[in-house]
Amino acid sequence: MKFFGAILKLSAVFIILFPYSGTAQTDDINPDWEEELTLQNLLPELYSIDSTSIFYIAAITITGNRETKDKIILRESTLNIGDTVTIKSLEEHFQQTKNNLLKLSLFNYVTITHNFGVGKAIYININVEERWYIWPLINITPHNGNLNDWLGNPDFSKIDYCFGVKKYNFRGRKESISINLGRGYNNFNEVEYNDVAIDRKRKNTLSFYFSSQQQNQTVLTIKDNKAEYLKLDDNQAIKQYKYRLNYNFRQTLNLTHTLSYNYQTTTIHDSIAMLNPDYLGDGKTNIKFSTIKYSIRLDKRNSSYYPLYGYLYEATIAKTGITKNELKTTYTELDIRQYLNPLPRIYFSTQLCAIINSKNTPFAIRQAIGTKPNVVAGYEQYQIPGNKIFYLRTALKYEIIPTHIIHIKKLPFEKFNKIHFAAYINFFANAGYVDNPQTDISTQYNKLNNTFLGALGIGVDLVTYYDKVFCVYVSRNIQNDFSYGIGFKSFF
Repeated sequence: MKFFGAILKLSAVFIILFPYSGTAQTDDINPDWEEELTLQNLLPELYSIDSTSIFYIAAITITGNRETKDKIILRESTLNIGDTVTIKSLEEHFQQTKNNLLKLSLFNYVTITHNFGVGKAIYININVEERWYIWPLINITPHNGNLNDWLGNPDFSKIDYCFGVKKYNFRGRKESISINLGRGYNNFNEVEYNDVAIDRKRKNTLSFYFSSQQQNQTVLTIKDNKAEYLKLDDNQAIKQYKYRLNYNFRQTLNLTHTLSYNYQTTTIHDSIAMLNPDYLGDGKTNIKFSTIKYSIRLDKRNSSYYPLYGYLYEATIAKTGITKNELKTTYTELDIRQYLNPLPRIYFSTQLCAIINSKNTPFAIRQAIGTKPNVVAGYEQYQIPGNKIFYLRTALKYEIIPTHIIHIKKLPFEKFNKIHFAAYINFFANAGYVDNPQTDISTQYNKLNNTFLGALGIGVDLVTYYDKVFCVYVSRNIQNDFSYGIGFKSFF
């Protein structure tokens, strides 16, 4: 009853505040208003023309891009010069092009307008407002990416303090390059260079990654679905090196294939292998292995950081152990997400994820519900590892504050003085199941393995520019655990 009382109180607060949500001195975002105004001014008689009349694209111009190359923007357009199009389909093309451009995370705003020329000619203009592209990397997070689990038992030795710099849109070609240093739980150094095109059409790109890491403590085992740590001195617990090369083939605007080669070496202290022989498998203190991974991704969402309609399908298969003496495991994952907008200001989303590891996967690389990216609301305070992981996440959202723009005229920096924001209240229901063999020692001590998981909750998301999402929520699971949560990303 307390749980539902809390929901009623939260709902009452938003019902009271809701009438005031539109009173700020802001501008509603209407991406089509310029397009409609141009049509009415330049060609009023168009509205008497059959919407199925065919026109051709005579020219596409790009404005507002000071750093980004024109070809990067044109690559995202669903229309090309010379294409024929009906008036009825223009809006759909413009919206899809805008979605594609915003998902690059290079622009804060995109506006597409069109004019009509002689005969059947259409002239299109794509105007973009670029972001700030050089960012210091200052990130303070729990080592497993689960903020709410850490808040339940704060321990600053289990925090990662990351410092570095990242350049987005390097050379104006959508590339990114970063150098990052981490201290705290993980002491690491990493370098990453992404999206280097190897052909003119940018259908084929390469990415590179290297990291070295040392730790003075590690999760030794999971008991009662809680992590148990072993701490040693002088970063002697784990030493690790990782190398990765990714090849991406963008078959269409929304369909991408990725083939990656990973090489990893891991060395652990003798005491870790003695206390948990399954840590690296068979009591080993050192393993070296290569992994070949292939994934296919179809992404037709309207946004990459807070989607409201569209869908994403992704499948991954990986094989570890290429040479005779390497660790040999397999890994498959299926991720299906659907986003619907059945009524004005009402949105429904669902995600189904299935992860299957081979039975001989060592403890150190076995995934779990409760660690990033598999954090399921209602079970943040637990870690539930297993060879087979399944979970379903659903959310029903209501837009309590429609998207607004605030102009801060006194702020001289144009990349920061125009802020958009929106807010949503969402009711969510999650379910899951983690399968682990009954003979596995970890199963004997973890009651949440091999049992149904389920949770209900209510939350509020504040969505703003630079892909930022802040959320607060309350939840209760079928094991009668009641919890509060906060975060800086949406649920999925």
